[in-house]
Amino acid sequence: MANIVLSTLTRKFLILFAFVVCVFYLAYRALFTFNDTGPYALTASIALYIAECFGIFNLFLFFIQVWDVKEPPVQPVLEGRSVDLFVPTYNEEPSLLRATLEACVRMDYPHKTYVLDDGRRPEVEALARELGVNYIARLDNRHFKAGNLNNAFERTDGEFVIVLRRGPCAGTTFYYPTDRLLPRRPTRLRPDAARLLQLRFVPGSARP
Repeated sequence: MANIVLSTLTRKFLILFAFVVCVFYLAYRALFTFNDTGPYALTASIALYIAECFGIFNLFLFFIQVWDVKEPPVQPVLEGRSVDLFVPTYNEEPSLLRATLEACVRMDYPHKTYVLDDGRRPEVEALARELGVNYIARLDNRHFKAGNLNNAFERTDGEFVIVLRRGPCAGTTFYYPTDRLLPRRPTRLRPDAARLLQLRFVPGSARP
């Protein structure tokens, strides 16, 4: 808790410091740096100043967004839900896939891992068999990655789906289904049940 408070205070201090620096910079630029030796020089100076004001304005908008960052409350984990984990691939090295698939297998919550191989490579199929991972391939590469995923959707039935890029290795607690995520497959009673959540994931971390 103390680390969170310190981090918040540090962030707000740096934002205020940057704000003051930017205001003084713009004032200095407007008062002392315009080149008025001719119409062309003055026009160029004003255009550059406007561009700098625009950039600093966008910086201020970012400061507003991160001024008071609040972590969402922890949601209770839904028990007994079915989770499918997709790892689409085409021509990546099997050694790179191995690290990703091994991390997927180690995830705590019960799930099924599928490697979606659009390259139809025997070595990837052998790797999947070695790690106990489901292997899915198709006869063509229509619609590329989207087609690869759609083909997997038709051949699986999990309520929740995680799509991982090859490369990042998820931690064992990377994902738990909660009430905030609805099942991805619409039903007759809930036609709007499909939802998409995109997360930024830092390789090597245990959380997105």
